[in-house]
Amino acid sequence: MLRSLFAFSLAALLASSTLANTLTQNVSWTIDRSGTTAKYRVTAYGDSIYAGYYGSLSRAAKRAGPHVDGEYLSQLWNSDIQVVRRAKSGAVASDIYNNKIVAERSYMQTTDTRVVTFEMCGNDGLQARSSFAGQSGTCNYAPLNTALANCTTYQDLAMAAINTYAHANTRLKVRAHCTRRSTRGVDRGGRSRGVRRSVRARLLRRGADDGAARTVA
Repeated sequence: MLRSLFAFSLAALLASSTLANTLTQNVSWTIDRSGTTAKYRVTAYGDSIYAGYYGSLSRAAKRAGPHVDGEYLSQLWNSDIQVVRRAKSGAVASDIYNNKIVAERSYMQTTDTRVVTFEMCGNDGLQARSSFAGQSGTCNYAPLNTALANCTTYQDLAMAAINTYAHANTRLKVRAHCTRRSTRGVDRGGRSRGVRRSVRARLLRRGADDGAARTVA
């Protein structure tokens, strides 16, 4: 299914008049847990780490950060978990904020939403690094400083938007910090090493099962 979705997205991308350097990767699925009828939603916004992108435009990992978050929550809450991934590989922080979190806010406004999470800024840093690496003579730090400023600004705006738009039933709102990985950074279980700092550690450490609504940076 994911392969078909990616093929469709790639065809649409190539058919556009201007070839963009980003790839939208939207998908949802349910983790079914035996012996339970309850079902809750995890909504995730982000770039290639959350999109499951690795290696090339034709490869996407279902078990990127949001899926692993859903697996942990399913066990923690003894429930089925619907994972809704609204991601865009190659997107900078402003793109994720404007075109995913704000424009697609309806995905966090359903009554069954319990977790909303986002990650961003990796591509801001990568673009700034490319600009910085091509310099000679006296270094110009402006691209790096701009990337940092944009990252800070849009992370704050993103969390503010989630606090505003997420359904009142949402119990956890998380700014996830994921390690950007190479194509070799996938372990034998198919998980990206980048997910190890994602929601799950915060869920267990801060007690998402206590019934209280929390915002985690």
